[in-house]
Amino acid sequence: MSEHRIYLTVNSLEVRFQYNQAESREETNARFEKLEHFYAFLEELVNSDVLIDLEEFIKMYKNTQSEVL
Repeated sequence: MSEHRIYLTVNSLEVRFQYNQAESREETNARFEKLEHFYAFLEELVNSDVLIDLEEFIKMYKNTQSEVL
């Protein structure tokens, strides 16, 4: 469930999870819960007054596989 890839373009963000087609209901619910938390984080980020340097953000996260999701 922690295997994922994040794709950024100029106007979109896509998160792709690798998961077993036969995963249990609990695993599916946990994955969706993590996505809801990620969505809430992005909403706060988009609506934040804090300036973010996009180049620095991409440099920092482009080659990492976060297990926070």
